[in-house]
This record gives sequence, C-alpha cells and structure tokens, in this order.
Amino acid sequence: MIEKSPWSQVKLDPELVPFIVLSAADVSQLTELALHAEDPVTWLTEELHKRGKRRKDIKEAYRATRTRDDAKRISSPWLWPQSTLPVKSQPWITEKSGHARFGRIKKSDLLTVITEEGTEEVFGTIEQLVELWSVD
Repeated sequence: MIEKSPWSQVKLDPELVPFIVLSAADVSQLTELALHAEDPVTWLTEELHKRGKRRKDIKEAYRATRTRDDAKRISSPWLWPQSTLPVKSQPWITEKSGHARFGRIKKSDLLTVITEEGTEEVFGTIEQLVELWSVD
C-alpha cells in the first residue's frame, strides 16, 4: 500500500503562499518531521503557515522601518547634501515591476518627484510618496 504524501493534502492560506520559501533540505526535513506527527497533514500545514507568517511579519516590519526612515530624511531638507535629493523606487515596487526607477526631489517641493524620464509625480503627503519612492 502506497501512502499519500502529506504535501499533496496541505491547504495553504493564499495570503501566506508568497512568503513560504523552502529549500530542498527544508522539504526533506519537514517531510520527515511530519511523518512522525500524529496528524502529518495538520502538522505540516501549521508549520508552513508559521514560517510564512514569520517571513511576512519580517517583511512588513522592514517596510514600515524603511518608509518611516525615508519620510524622516525627505522631511529634513536642511540635512540634504545638495539642493535635490536622489530617490529610487522602493524595493517592493521594483520587485513587482521588474525594474528600478530613479528620480529626484527639490527642496522647494517635497511632495513632487521628478522622474528620470522628466515627468513629475505629485503626492498629497510624504507618507504616500514613500510608499513608492525611497531615498537613494
């Protein structure tokens, strides 16, 4: 009799799927541990969700820290070394689009990014700006 793999029966939270990243060694280790559990499918599902949640929390904390720090730097033009501040797309924007964008902000208008293409992107708040743009 062939036992069904617990992996084929796992139902993952779609929100956590992008955050569940496993190496071949992880898969082997988790398979071994799951097979010794009372309910392998439940154990494996919970373990994968824990790992996904932990990675998601780390990414969210990183994003919050980065946007807060960028907002602070943009809001302090007297500390800028030049009359403009170079900016680039945030890593999560670059990851989605597949390429980085670059621009600059003038001390005279902190809510407008002048892109490398020469277009202007105007934002209502610095918080909105730093969701897309980071200090370079």
